[in-house]
Amino acid sequence: MMTNVYRRVLTEARPYWPHLVLALLIGLLSIPTALLLPLPLKIELDSVLGSHPLPAFLSYVVPPAVQHSIYLPLIPALLFVIFALANQAQTFAAGLLYTSITEKLILHVRAKFLLHVQQLSLSYHDVKGSSDSIYRLQYDINIVVYYLVGNVVPLVTAAFTVVGMCYVTARINVQLMFIAIAISPALLLASYYFQSRVHEPWRESKRLENSAIGVVHETLGALRVVKAFGRERGEQERFIQRSGKGIATRMWVSLAVNIYHAVVAVVIALGTATALYVGARQVQGFVSAERVFSVLDEPPEVIEKPHAKVLQRAQGSVIFDQVSFGYDSHRSVLKNVSFQIEPGTSVGIVGQTGTGKTTLVSLLVRFYDPQEGRIFLDGVDIRDYKVADLRDQFGFVLQESVLFSATIAENIAYGRPGAAETEIVEAAKAAN
Repeated sequence: MMTNVYRRVLTEARPYWPHLVLALLIGLLSIPTALLLPLPLKIELDSVLGSHPLPAFLSYVVPPAVQHSIYLPLIPALLFVIFALANQAQTFAAGLLYTSITEKLILHVRAKFLLHVQQLSLSYHDVKGSSDSIYRLQYDINIVVYYLVGNVVPLVTAAFTVVGMCYVTARINVQLMFIAIAISPALLLASYYFQSRVHEPWRESKRLENSAIGVVHETLGALRVVKAFGRERGEQERFIQRSGKGIATRMWVSLAVNIYHAVVAVVIALGTATALYVGARQVQGFVSAERVFSVLDEPPEVIEKPHAKVLQRAQGSVIFDQVSFGYDSHRSVLKNVSFQIEPGTSVGIVGQTGTGKTTLVSLLVRFYDPQEGRIFLDGVDIRDYKVADLRDQFGFVLQESVLFSATIAENIAYGRPGAAETEIVEAAKAAN
């Protein structure tokens, strides 16, 4: 039924189809202007406040000297003004064309309606009354035309806008696009249910409103009779009675409309909330992934050579040859340090805090590698040994004792997990 109504409305508007097509084209111009409005803000954040280059289309028209000068903030400002003016020009042109089409189409339909009403039989007017025709001529035709020009054209424009936004969203995140589309069936079902529930009550509301207008028309048309019989109050009561029925029906329709708007708002809010939640979780996932991969991509500073030498038991000859090291590039802890320790020799290293005593030992067991110079153990560069074999040659007594959550025996044998119980006991006695 509604399809037939749409078809007949478009048929009546056939002489104005070129104007409607032009209105549609002007309406479609609002899509790029609406989609481009956030672009200046993006450029402001990425290129002016950030370090990203300008978009490619701007790089060709903006001189390089401007791109790297204090005038760069003018670019997003000018773009915003241009897009705003383009949007206002589109709105201005669409408004003028809308008014022209609407007024001409209303006049066309009213003239045709008036001619047809005059050609109808008197029996039709006896049943319907002149007030019914007047109401339809004055109000219903306006609503039909306003619906065609004011809703159909924006509806088509909105459809293209949705397609454009889906494309842009898909370029950013396909999952978010599907979430946005997923609410469409719910909106369509709500719209279909609303139309089926409101159609008949709205028609009844129009009938009752027309009936109330009929009372006014009859009263004013027969005013001498009303005055002669003193029926002013009676006609007022009759008008109030018929208008009251229309008020109740319109209240029901208004309630249904507000419920429909609330349902639409809730569905859109749920879709938006879902998109925000999924987007936030994805951002968290991306950030966490970047943090994990940044560590996985970090190369280790101490690297064991592919064919490193096996070291069973070292003799104990240690040589530092022009060794330099710093924990950062701005400050050196050791600089050109050279010394030699013979096997069986006891050496004490003394000095103030921060002079590099712990650093010397850390370099010897390859916790770090020297930035310059070399360290030899038994005449071999320690970087040529297997790291585990090298560290197995040394025993550590740290400044602060560390006790793991294990037995005392397991803590004593921490450096030699396979040590026998007798060895653990001997080590404990030796420590005392």
